Amino acid sequence: MAMLPRLRPRSFYDFVVEVSIVRPCPITGGMVHPYLRCKNGEENATYLHPSLEPVLKKMLGILFFQEQVIRLAMGAADYTPDEADQLRRDMADWNVTECGLYPAW
Repeated sequence: MAMLPRLRPRSFYDFVVEVSIVRPCPITGGMVHPYLRCKNGEENATYLHPSLEPVLKKMLGILFFQEQVIRLAMGAADYTPDEADQLRRDMADWNVTECGLYPAW
């Protein structure tokens, strides 16, 4: 509820995003504030490579969804669909305390 005034949802997709960003991994991974700054026009979305923009544009350059991992692996790294799905599953199994990385889901 505290996020509603900050996100100012205008569409159903905005609600989907809100549900996604109020989970522990996006919060501890530092993804919430950059998304909100881009959403509110305080910053521009940035992409490490032009090939990432089609996948990350809708989320303003922030990786939130597992489906984005699959699309990135297939589009930017030429993974097969099976290889991309295996990458997604492997990322979901990361031990956050060991590697210090936070998958968004």
